[in-house]
Amino acid sequence: MAPRRWRIPPRRIAPVALVLALTIAGFLGARLLGERDARRDSEHQAEVAAARIHARVADAASLTASLGRYMASVDGTGVTNEEFASNASKWLSPAGFPATGWVEEVGAADRAAYERRTGNPIVTRDQRRRIVPVESRSSYLPATLVSGIPPITVPGLDLGGHSGMAGGLLRARALHQPSATPLATLRDGTEGLFLISLAQRGGVVEPGFAVVFVSGESLRAAAKDTPTAQLATGGAPTAGPGGAATVRKAFTEAGQRFDVVVPVESVHGAAAVLPWIILAAGFVLVGLAAALGVSAARRARAQEEVDRIFTLSSDLIAVANFDGYFTRVNPAVERILGYTAEELLARPYLDLVHPDDRERTAARAAAIGQGETTPSFENRYVRKDGSHRVLEWTSTPAAEDRAIYSVARDVTDRHQAEAELARLAGEQAALRRVATLVAREAPQAEVFSAIAEEIGQLLGTEEIRMLRYEDDSAVVVSCWGKAEDLFPTGSRHQLGGDSAASRVLRTGQPARIDYATTSGPLAESVRSFGVRSALAAPIRVEGRLWGAMTAGTTHDEPLPPDTESRLGQFTELIATAIANAEARAEVERLAEEQAALRRVATLVARGVPPAEVLAAVAHEVGSVLGADGTNILRLDPDGATTVVARVGAYPAEFPIGSRWTPEPPLALAAVLRTGRPARIDDFRQASDTYADAVRRLGLRSGVAAPIVVQGHLWGAIAVGTRRGRFPADTEHRMAGFTELIGTAIANADNRAELIASRARLVAASDEARRRFERDLHDGVQQRLVSLALELHGAQAIALREDKELIAQLAHVRQGLAGALNDLRELSRGIHPAVLSEGGLRPAVRALARRSAVPVELNLSVDERLADHVEVGAYYVISEALTNAAKHAQASKVEVTARVHDGTLQLRIDDDGVGGADPARGSGLTGLTDRVAALRGTIAIASPPGRGTSLRVELPVVSQ
Repeated sequence: MAPRRWRIPPRRIAPVALVLALTIAGFLGARLLGERDARRDSEHQAEVAAARIHARVADAASLTASLGRYMASVDGTGVTNEEFASNASKWLSPAGFPATGWVEEVGAADRAAYERRTGNPIVTRDQRRRIVPVESRSSYLPATLVSGIPPITVPGLDLGGHSGMAGGLLRARALHQPSATPLATLRDGTEGLFLISLAQRGGVVEPGFAVVFVSGESLRAAAKDTPTAQLATGGAPTAGPGGAATVRKAFTEAGQRFDVVVPVESVHGAAAVLPWIILAAGFVLVGLAAALGVSAARRARAQEEVDRIFTLSSDLIAVANFDGYFTRVNPAVERILGYTAEELLARPYLDLVHPDDRERTAARAAAIGQGETTPSFENRYVRKDGSHRVLEWTSTPAAEDRAIYSVARDVTDRHQAEAELARLAGEQAALRRVATLVAREAPQAEVFSAIAEEIGQLLGTEEIRMLRYEDDSAVVVSCWGKAEDLFPTGSRHQLGGDSAASRVLRTGQPARIDYATTSGPLAESVRSFGVRSALAAPIRVEGRLWGAMTAGTTHDEPLPPDTESRLGQFTELIATAIANAEARAEVERLAEEQAALRRVATLVARGVPPAEVLAAVAHEVGSVLGADGTNILRLDPDGATTVVARVGAYPAEFPIGSRWTPEPPLALAAVLRTGRPARIDDFRQASDTYADAVRRLGLRSGVAAPIVVQGHLWGAIAVGTRRGRFPADTEHRMAGFTELIGTAIANADNRAELIASRARLVAASDEARRRFERDLHDGVQQRLVSLALELHGAQAIALREDKELIAQLAHVRQGLAGALNDLRELSRGIHPAVLSEGGLRPAVRALARRSAVPVELNLSVDERLADHVEVGAYYVISEALTNAAKHAQASKVEVTARVHDGTLQLRIDDDGVGGADPARGSGLTGLTDRVAALRGTIAIASPPGRGTSLRVELPVVSQ
């Protein structure tokens, strides 16, 4: 049986064909729609990923530009690597860009100079990722300052070998904007790119570039919702996995093109099944409606994604009309500005703009309405709480809808960071300028004036005062501001009542004060100049409270909370300057004091009279201690004191020789009573004449120290000043001088006793000679003369015939005459009688006649002198003539004697061989002792080959 064949009537063909056509069309249409929706989803993901990566790169570029501007503004002593790393940690790490550096261009010829200047070699990483010196090249790009975060880890690391670095430098230099290098994998395995910003001028830093490294991982992390996204730069080709189709979205930032590539999702789910349903179900309209529903659902999901981004975006998104009103805002706008959506839509947006920015904002909105696209625009919006936020807008018009679509980023924190950076830079520059003055040991007045001016300009305050505490008052050391006439430098103010300075004096801690509610003369004066509030920070020098730094403002708002800490940085420099100055002053004081002690000790060693030593000590003590008056007083047996030396103010009050009996509570009275140093800082309780004189002089403080001579209180030295109190170590400093005074007085007493004992010995010796000569003359010599006469008589009565007896008697008589002559010569040598009878002139002539060397006499002594003077002069001339004859081999001696100005002046000159030295022991030594015993002076000049000259001066006592 043959099979049955189905035939379709012709009238059915058309409907079948139509159904078939509709089925095929539905199948193909559903498939194409699914692929289109999948591509749109991928494009949307690519757009979102590109926007987020773009924002990330833009943030990095903005921070790089800020870093470049900071480095270009640096002055003073420069930026150390530690400061650079610290600043990078504070400014860049919170944004996720910790790796940064300061790069300089170094030619091959300048490599050695660069390495010497920075102290770091130029290095690179080898294939094994080790730090090694870079090979020789025509130029290098070493990182002089680094944050220490990979891949910019060590100073001197050469970045010139990285891909695109040279081109990035060229673009940064040409465009004066941050420039990005291509995305590449570095030798240490890190993938990323560098952002480069040119510093147009350098202060103390060398011209160069700020470089910030942005890792590829951080960029892809910005698009974390699209894990399949790939990132390429410079138009590099990027293929999807397995050669799949991709969607590419590009943007340009920092002179570099960035491509975000997302693989097109394959059609799956309902979109993949729908064509087959349509094909299977034929022309069933339900299937077609279902396919259309799926497509509509996908479109709805896309719209929901857009709405989700609109809602969740941290950036401000707003739509405004050409009439100046917002028509739609995202929650970020409400959150940042503090208004509800209804409040934002109900009023013109210009009402929300800061008054100073409204004109610029209106002009920019008008330009956008004319079709101009705004790449970047900043203005300030006033929050509901009154504060303001800085917003950076990017806007584009839709003229057909009369709408403006805008996206804004809140850059308030960045502006505040830049302002803080500028403040810190200014503060550091001011500190460096002051530190430079301190380091070069500038005068205190210059340092204090500079500090006051720097603080005033940094804090923006109207009044700056530097005070030094003295007892219960404060002295203005330096000032800056409007009230310089009220509180001039050097003025003294009592710290009565309540003030910032008095609080610091009481507590030693920083203090704030509102002068509107305080009392006291100081507060009244301050209020008269409009100062509303002030604060003071203590100045401590080596642990002690030295003074305070005060800052005042005329504004109603108090000074910022960090003002105390900012003042503290300057008070530390002030303390250092003061400590250095005090140390130098202490060294100078010690040197001056030691020099003064040496000068006085030299006088004591030379044996000058005590009066001269006392006058010198009074002068030196007054100079060293800065006293206005210095007196040295001798304690008399009756308990009174006699002024023996003085210097300083009002000499008529305490003339030398005046006598006083000081009474308590004067320091001098305490010294004389206890034998120990004493001081007085308040003369109001003293009532005697001495104290009255002190008060008339205006002295405010006095110190006295005892003078002890050989264990006994001899007197005291007293000093006074009109300028506050003497330092605490004044008594100790005076002790060195009182010891020298005691030594000088003891030496003078000993010397006087020695001279007196010598004079007694000489006088006794001369008297013994005179007595011996008289005994010889009156005794033995007279007996010999009598024997000679008797012998002559015996010779006359002898018999002429006894010639032998006569000859023997003549011989005895001749021998007796010779013995008598010898005795006379011996008598004249012991003490010439002619000296006692005729005086010095005939005695010297007798010496000249007996001298073996011719003597030329020039004697101008017309009166008799005291015996000891004539005897001393006689023996000086006698010894000189003897030495000239025995040792000098002289041919002539000249003797000159005259009385002038109360002294007998002798001069004995010979033309002998010279070379006489009393130290070798000769008659000259005895002459020196004799002259010294007579309180005279002797000078001996005996150059070899030029003769000997003696000059002697003896005090004259007329007989």
